[in-house]
Amino acid sequence: MPHFRSVPAAPKEPVVLLPRRDLAIAWILMVLLAALAWVLTIAQSRDMAMEPGTMGLALPVFLPLWVIMMVAMMFPSVVPVAITWARAIGRQSAGAVRVARTAQFAGGYLLAWTAFGLFAYGALSVTGQLVDGNLRAGRPAGPA
Repeated sequence: MPHFRSVPAAPKEPVVLLPRRDLAIAWILMVLLAALAWVLTIAQSRDMAMEPGTMGLALPVFLPLWVIMMVAMMFPSVVPVAITWARAIGRQSAGAVRVARTAQFAGGYLLAWTAFGLFAYGALSVTGQLVDGNLRAGRPAGPA
């Protein structure tokens, strides 16, 4: 039976998604957007009522606040994917077209969270009505 020797693989060069300057600009932009959203979220939370369910907010008020909260909390986690997207489309577009396509990517991300916000509003409305009708229902409804 012949013996096979494993040959060590040649070291691979690191994959560079974006030049360091572009990478830094992308991170700074996303962090600034998230920071601005946190400032808005904190400012709005000071004026919010402490009520069950939707906190007394109508859908046209709740949904923009929801989206701002999602930007504050979720944008930092989408940065690596957005940067990968920018690199991928960089092969096919540049300048304003690349910016527009990246904005479409971020817009789609926010659209998905907005749709989930509609679901959350409906669930919170039902929960709020349930708790208003029966205070004891709040204990199991809270964790759910």
